[in-house]
Amino acid sequence: MAEHRSPKPGVVGSSPSTPARFGIETYMSNPFKFAQEVRAETAKVTFPTRNETAVTTIMVFILASVAAVFFFFADRVLNWAVSLLLGVAG
Repeated sequence: MAEHRSPKPGVVGSSPSTPARFGIETYMSNPFKFAQEVRAETAKVTFPTRNETAVTTIMVFILASVAAVFFFFADRVLNWAVSLLLGVAG
């Protein structure tokens, strides 16, 4: 079998004998550091503007309505076709 190597020489993977550690012990022992990192990550978040939220909401309602109409007519056509094939009065 071919040996798999990372394109970055300094990167190493985990193995079953030494699994990767995600640092949860660090957060359990130092909640201040955890809160500090959460605050730093939260500062990176960009929230949508009121206009973006309104446009997105309107688009969701429009697309949901189009899908509902499509599936209504698709159901009617399939119901008619099955009734015609089976000879069942509908």
